[in-house]
Formats: sequence, structure tokens, C-alpha cells
Amino acid sequence: MVAPYDRFASLAAVVTLVAVSSVAAAQASPYPAEPLAPPGPGGASPAPTPPPADSAQPDDTSPIEQEPPSVSTDSSPATIDLNAPPAESQRAEPAAPSGKAVQIVTMPYQPQPDAEDLIVSNRELGGHHFPLAVFVPPALTFSYFGVRAGLEYNRVPGFSRDISFFTTGFSRATLETVNAAETVDLALRLHDYIALLGSAYGLARVGANEQTLLGTGADYTYGGDVGVLLKLFRVAGFQLALRGEAGYFAGQQAGIIELFQDIGAIVQTNINQLAQTTDIRQIDIPGRLNAIENAIRVATSAILTPFRGFEYGGALNAAQSLGSAMGLQLSFGLYGRAETYDVPVFDATAATVTANPRDVTRFSPRLAVAFDVDFQSSLGIPLDVMAEYTLTRWSVQTELAAGVEDRTWTEHLVALGGYYAGALNLQLGIIAYILYGQNPDPSANAQASGDPLDVGAQFVFRYLR
Repeated sequence: MVAPYDRFASLAAVVTLVAVSSVAAAQASPYPAEPLAPPGPGGASPAPTPPPADSAQPDDTSPIEQEPPSVSTDSSPATIDLNAPPAESQRAEPAAPSGKAVQIVTMPYQPQPDAEDLIVSNRELGGHHFPLAVFVPPALTFSYFGVRAGLEYNRVPGFSRDISFFTTGFSRATLETVNAAETVDLALRLHDYIALLGSAYGLARVGANEQTLLGTGADYTYGGDVGVLLKLFRVAGFQLALRGEAGYFAGQQAGIIELFQDIGAIVQTNINQLAQTTDIRQIDIPGRLNAIENAIRVATSAILTPFRGFEYGGALNAAQSLGSAMGLQLSFGLYGRAETYDVPVFDATAATVTANPRDVTRFSPRLAVAFDVDFQSSLGIPLDVMAEYTLTRWSVQTELAAGVEDRTWTEHLVALGGYYAGALNLQLGIIAYILYGQNPDPSANAQASGDPLDVGAQFVFRYLR
């Protein structure tokens, strides 16, 4: 039988042992946690590693000094708390190699370029972006696609015309026409030294008063050309290039007064035939009326005068930068044009129309210059103003019934255009021009007219690269 005192002593010993175990469990171990080892062969878990014999800190008299393993030498995996803040040792600067100092270099902040600065513009020379001129061929090999549409007013005073139907009579008139034109041009830059060129155009002309409608009336022309531009050399802000081109065109002219004259010839022919008839009973009235009607129908086809031809030319072009805000373009070229007019000739007696080809040959040396000022680079105003001037010396040979007629004259064209310059790859604006110095037109009785005058304007849109 156990005494009460012994029972009390045993209970006190159990309580003391539990308290000591709780205190030991609450204290952090100086050793890292041991991860779970993978199961051994056959699926059996290996025996757990026994804890150290004494969990207390070793004193100086311990036979073997226990130290926690180093992080760099411990090959066993460790449990990492991703939510825990980094330790002081982890935030320290990386150690430098032995015997070398660490130098931290701070790079200055550089702003990112705008999208406009990333565009590569092949029309830039010497810091200036050259716009594409309308009447002066370029010297820079860059790609572009453009559309131009315009109106032109032409006036020829004192034109002499035969307005009689049965006899010969001349009258002076002022010819006035309005021309509408549209052109599509493009260039493809194959290399820094070469670019292919091409264009297509259409032109329609109509009389603006009754005298013109009765005379030349209206006409239309369509055509196109191809060419090549070769860069010869570039020195600083100067570039020289050679250009060659060739093209084809065709169209028709219409005149109403010739129809009236042909009808007059039909009437005059029938009157002469009736006058030679002695017996009126032999005249077939219905048959003659049918013949007159058929002759008039044939005469209407003589209103139109078809024409066709080809043109060619070459030029030496130059561009000179005068700083970022100004540029100068020059061109000297030789151009030729050969055209054939199938002039209709109506025979009132046989009621037939035959074509009488007549050739017109044109040759012209041409000097052209363009000067532009870019207010975008100088004042920040997105405007580019360009002035153009061309001087053309025409030599024209016209084949007539009486022989070949030679004419020479000098034309001057002055143009001024304004374009939007807020984008490197866009040219958008309007150009106005005046053409004077044209040769007077030869009229029906070989009398020269007054000095012709041309004024016009064009809307210009081009995408440039």
C-alpha cells in the first residue's frame, strides 16, 4: 500500500516533467529544421535522425564543439517562407572579388524618342527635308505615291476662224477653255542610288464660250510614262542625279463648226447636181433625201479628230541644302514629243470620210528651279512654302497641207505652293501657277492670234518615304 506522501511525491514529479518539456518546446532550436526525407527503397521511411543528446548551449568544457551548419555549405533543402521580409544579410551589397573595389555606375536618364523621330526619311539632305516639286523633277532617290487634281483656264484672244457655210468668210473670236486634269505619280526606291518612276494622267478640255464650242469645242487626253532616277554622287548637303523617262499618250479633239461646214458642202453638192438635171421628172426625190441623210450621218463622224504620240526626255537634277529650313532644287533637261493627228476629210460627193495624218514634232530644252522654306524647323509652324520657275524653249514643226510650218517661242511658268509640314511622310497642299509667253495660235487663214494666257491651280497629296 502506497503512502499518501509517496503518492504526492509521484504526482509532483510528473507535473515537473511536463513543465520542463513545455519550456523546452517553446525555446527555438539552434539547429535548422530537418526536412522530411524521401522514403527509402521499397517504400519504407528511413529512421528519423535522433536529436542531439543535449539541447543546451555547449560550454567551453564540451569535448566536441557543435556549430550550426553554414548556409553556403548545407546541401540539404530548406523550407523558405516567401512572405517573410528579407534578412539583413540578404539586403547587403554583393561582395566584391578579393582585392577589388566595387564601383556603382549610375546611367543618366534618356527620354524615349517620339514616333515621328523613328521615321526614316530618304528625302533628307544636309538636315533639310526636301518637298517634292510639281514642275521641277527631284534629285533625291526616295519613294512616294501622289495624286494631283487641278483646273486650268486658257484664253486665246483674236483667233481668226472661217465661220461660213457656203462661201469663205473669217471672223475674229476669243477662245476660252477650262481644263480639268488628274495625275497619279509614284516612285519606288530600290537602292540609295536608283529609283523607278511612273505616272498616269487624264486631261479634259471644254470650251467656256459659244465661239470656242463652235470651234475647237472640247478634247481629252490620257497617257502615262515610266522612268528611272540614278544618283551620281552626294557631297555634304549637295546631290546630283540623272533622270530619263518615256511615255505614250492618246486622245481626241471635237469641233462643231466643221460639221456645219460639211453640211453646207452636202447642200451645195446637191444643188449643183440638181442644176445640171434637165428633166425634173428624172429626179428621185425620196432616194436623194435618203442620200442627203446618209451623208449628214457620215459627216458627223468627222467631228472627232483622233491623235496619239509618244514623249521622251532626260534631265540632270541637283539638290542643295541651305540649312535645315531651306533647300534649292535645280534641273536642266531636254524633252521631245512626237504626235500624229488623223485629221478627217469629208467628201460630200461620195459621202465618205478619210483620215489625213498630220505630224507635229516638238523639242524643248528646259531649265527649272525650286526654292522652299520649311517654317516647321525654324518657327515651329507646320508650313512649307515652295516657289517654282521653269523656262522652256519650244521648237515645233507642224505638217500642213501647204508644207511644214516651223515655230519657236519661249515659255515662262511661275508657281507658288503651300504644304503642310507637320509630318515627315506627308505632303498636302495647293499650288497655283501662271504660264505666259506662249506662241500665238495659227488660225484658219494663217493669221496669228493674240498672246495666249494660262492660269491654274492644283491640289497636291503625296505620301513620301
